[in-house]
Amino acid sequence: MDFKQLSDILKTGKSLVINNPILGNIFIDKGTIGKSGYGLLHIIEQRLVKNKLIENEIAALICLVKEALDSGILSNDKIKLPDKFGLEKNGVIAIIKKAADRKGKKFVLTGYAINEKKEESTEAIKTVIALYGCSPEFSDFRNQVGAIVSSLK
Repeated sequence: MDFKQLSDILKTGKSLVINNPILGNIFIDKGTIGKSGYGLLHIIEQRLVKNKLIENEIAALICLVKEALDSGILSNDKIKLPDKFGLEKNGVIAIIKKAADRKGKKFVLTGYAINEKKEESTEAIKTVIALYGCSPEFSDFRNQVGAIVSSLK
């Protein structure tokens, strides 16, 4: 996993482009908070408010969302929102939508969902923490998430 890429999004605000084999380029943006928020900030805010996750768990969850964007399977039947798509892997569904920019249409990460087998995503989060929790790259990303969590409180 490349935690540095995710950390750089939060540090610099520069988007990361994932080339998904099914949908093509998907942009991961730093995003915004609030009801119509999107991107990494929206995911952090929602997980903090709704699920009361701690920084380790939120950082691991975001890594799983990135994995779903990289190589997840299309799961539109689980996404009940118009013009949004889901890519699922390890019980985590990355939610994306088409957005217009100056160059035309593109896909943008807007949020995530958990499939009906919540144990699958819980185990995946624990696995990411167990495998990478002590690595400097994960620690740096977790610290970035922690700074955002602190500012939201």
